[in-house]
Amino acid sequence: MDINKKFGDMIYNKMQENDLIMIHDVHLMLIPSTLLTKNTNARVGIYFHMALPSSDVIKSFPYHQEILKSILLCDVIGFHTFQFARNFLTACKRLFGIFYEIKFRGFITLNYLGRYIIIRIIHAGIDIDYIKSIIIKKEFSNAVELYKKLIQNKFCLVSIDLSQETSGLYFKLEGYKRFLEKFPEVRNKIVLLQIIKCDECDPVNLEFYNKIEEITKDITTKYSDEVIKLFKVEKFSVPERFALFSLANSLFYLQFREGNCTVRIFSLLFVVCK
Repeated sequence: MDINKKFGDMIYNKMQENDLIMIHDVHLMLIPSTLLTKNTNARVGIYFHMALPSSDVIKSFPYHQEILKSILLCDVIGFHTFQFARNFLTACKRLFGIFYEIKFRGFITLNYLGRYIIIRIIHAGIDIDYIKSIIIKKEFSNAVELYKKLIQNKFCLVSIDLSQETSGLYFKLEGYKRFLEKFPEVRNKIVLLQIIKCDECDPVNLEFYNKIEEITKDITTKYSDEVIKLFKVEKFSVPERFALFSLANSLFYLQFREGNCTVRIFSLLFVVCK
């Protein structure tokens, strides 16, 4: 709550009269309440980049009513999928008796405190023209040649993760290790290209990364250094990502915390890159 209050105060001090304030993700859900107590005319929206749980789970949260009331002070509330929006609408219905309505052009709205709130479902998509502009670049073709040498003629699993517990990376490698143990006949026919991204925006958890290196070393020692290739990179550009997906046979991804899973979205792009 203190973080939300600080953010709310900072926004209030910088905002102009006609500004539209857009808030992103679940950790800032109390900002609308903080902000609108200072400026009741402020136009505020919120977009959830994570899945919103069912109403039963929401009711188990401490201060769940305060959280929902703060969200309901927004003019626009955005979700990735209808399922997440439905969970929110169901929670509003069961906790506050608020029913949604379908307005002009199919907009879902809630009537709260005499004002209409718009519920939007907007998800990221695949821009074909953007893909075409990437795959004609020299960086893309150079990366394709590099990955071809690593993959050779093997079945290729790929994954791009952060060096964090929530990436599910350790469990993935443990699962891959057990797979190689259980099916020895495929050891010479498969390779996992694991990219660990660690730029300035995504600080590396060194203790966790050491665990990853340890289990990777265990796999290569027990089987072969050809069954897994681990790369720690500071920058992993879009052409490099597309090149990797264009050669992959399967995406191996176990992210724990992910609302808009851009990796899963980008995994579909290798079909176009082919």
